[in-house]
Amino acid sequence: MNTELHAPVPVAPELLAPAGFGLPDAPPPPRDPVWSGWDVLLIAGLTLFTLFVVEFMTVIGARVFVYPHTSLGDLAQKPALALIGEFFSYIAVAIFMIMLG
Repeated sequence: MNTELHAPVPVAPELLAPAGFGLPDAPPPPRDPVWSGWDVLLIAGLTLFTLFVVEFMTVIGARVFVYPHTSLGDLAQKPALALIGEFFSYIAVAIFMIMLG
């Protein structure tokens, strides 16, 4: 009786699947990070620029169409107009970020 222990034989992946049935190539890894430091600075600059411009346009638009007899200073203090301007500026920044990515 042979009581010798044998080590298991390693099986190569080529032996598991017949020729022509290989695994598909993996897609290349995504670019990491998606944005560079310059892209982040550009987004931050665009955010500040659009906040000022859109807030100003919101106050001017409210003065012309909704509050014709109210001063610009009083309109700039209204929280609802600030939120409306902020909402529209963030939409512009989000669209830019989607186009950049």
